[in-house]
Amino acid sequence: MKAQTPRRRLGREIAVLLTVKVIVLITIFFAFFGPTHRLHPDSTTVSDHLLGQNDKR
Repeated sequence: MKAQTPRRRLGREIAVLLTVKVIVLITIFFAFFGPTHRLHPDSTTVSDHLLGQNDKR
């Protein structure tokens, strides 16, 4: 079996690290900005918030 050249090995290592980084970034994105964290405000909630009318005390 032929040994890999240092340049080819470096290229493969960079590709693996970039793939891992992309997977981590996608995981973080969905953990903080995924569909379960999205708000679905209605007009009443928005107007109460903008006008400062809070019923919560």
